[in-house]
Amino acid sequence: MKDITLEEIIDRFEDSSLSELDVSFKDLHVICKRYTNGLPNSEDNVAFSEPPVKKTKTKRVIEGKSEEVCNDVECFNTITSPLVGTFYTAPSPDSPPFVKKGDKVKKGDTLCILEAMKMMNELTAEEDCTIEEILIPEAALVEFGQPLFKVKN
Repeated sequence: MKDITLEEIIDRFEDSSLSELDVSFKDLHVICKRYTNGLPNSEDNVAFSEPPVKKTKTKRVIEGKSEEVCNDVECFNTITSPLVGTFYTAPSPDSPPFVKKGDKVKKGDTLCILEAMKMMNELTAEEDCTIEEILIPEAALVEFGQPLFKVKN
């Protein structure tokens, strides 16, 4: 596949009849949206998002022993939504949540339910981790790829 520049992506979008384009590649995420029908100036708008947070590790030497240590903020991963739907922390309003901040979860444990088109989809942990933060309020609408949980492995 031919390499393409950011400018070429924008130019191709402007020359197309698309109303929206969402492209991700490596550390770049570009969203192009065409605004019309009464929005100010009816101009195209291009939005850039920050690259996803990556885990970084550094070496720390204590008494001659070297060990890998996560850098403070960048050591967290996020679990993102695999679909568009409504986010629920528990199987029913009267039930306790599947997970809460500080919980250690095992691979396969249920983290939440995402309701899409009246179907309840359980989101499970893909690996052992600790829930550092739940990023979405109960019953909120989530988008595909939206971060739901901040976790530490």
